[in-house]
Amino acid sequence: MKRNLTIILFLFCSCLKVHLNPFDTTTSQGLLLYEIMGSQTRYLAVGANCASWVSPDGVSWDRPPNTAFPGCTFVPGGPSNGSLNGAIYFNGQFIVVGSTSGSGGCGIWTSPDAYTWTQRTCDIIGGTPTALFTLTIVGTEVIAGGSVNSSGDCSFQKSSGDLSKWTQVLHTACGSQSIASMAVSGTTLLSSEFLNVMEPSPPTNLVPNDAIFLSSNSGSTWVAGTAPTNMAFFNIIPGANGRILAFGEVVTRTGGLSFSDTAGSTWNTPATVAVSGATISGGTVLGNTFVGVGGNCDLVMSMDNGQSFQPFTTMGSGCSGVNWSPIVVNPITGVFVAAGNLGTPSTEVFAMSTSGLNGTWTITTLANTNYILGMTVRP
Repeated sequence: MKRNLTIILFLFCSCLKVHLNPFDTTTSQGLLLYEIMGSQTRYLAVGANCASWVSPDGVSWDRPPNTAFPGCTFVPGGPSNGSLNGAIYFNGQFIVVGSTSGSGGCGIWTSPDAYTWTQRTCDIIGGTPTALFTLTIVGTEVIAGGSVNSSGDCSFQKSSGDLSKWTQVLHTACGSQSIASMAVSGTTLLSSEFLNVMEPSPPTNLVPNDAIFLSSNSGSTWVAGTAPTNMAFFNIIPGANGRILAFGEVVTRTGGLSFSDTAGSTWNTPATVAVSGATISGGTVLGNTFVGVGGNCDLVMSMDNGQSFQPFTTMGSGCSGVNWSPIVVNPITGVFVAAGNLGTPSTEVFAMSTSGLNGTWTITTLANTNYILGMTVRP
């Protein structure tokens, strides 16, 4: 059987005219052959200008065309292109949310393979469709959080089943900020608002101005929660054993990490990075290990489920000046993959590590200029 499969693959490669390495994962054909013969792992990164990147290992990346997402406006060099802001993998499907143009518009797309995309219809109760930024899973439902509409309501989109139908939910007490991140603890869904830091004059410490919302019915209704103390801005992710972690920047302008064991009702005093100006713009968790990344190759880790930081460090050799943001971990293999940008105009950069530790990261730089905003992995 294996011999027959090898012959079939040989003929397949010949037909595709893959004359060099047929398993070159920088091509879509190579990615397909790689999956037939081996791993099913696939990383998907998304970003500005309807851009996406696909990889089997976090090192070799394929770059599908910016026109792969139906309804996402893309004109080379255009001022009003769409944006792909968040991604998640659920129930055999990659799900991406964003805006259909530079002026907004609700965008939802699904794909079984991260290459062929179907645009889904956003449910609009009233007013102008609003952009979406983040995704999470609640049981059998997918929840997307978005921007504020003209009435000051935060917009959420919910779907279950085959993801073909989405229903809008509005949170009327949202204020002026959009939803930045979401996480689940037990039966409670938490959402946090986007950065809206108030700068004192003259600038000294930052003034906290982010908020937490709580839902006990999968996002159908929301109530105000309590934000972490002394955190100027933050994102939230699930930690181990039902704990919620909030990472970002504390009022004294350095990286901070807080946690809640009460589903967002109360928070501990944040652990802080002992280096002024160090930031945490992306974070992920594997067991009790938190790995956070930030500007200028910053790398922070917590080995005790967010209670304290390991000594501050950077990614190490091969990384210089990169501003990292999204980071994910394959829960099966334990491989961490981060994405970021370098310089102006921005250069796309990826990093892979089997442990998250300093000096273990393999850096891949691509010759493109699109900002990377979100990432997910099919284990």
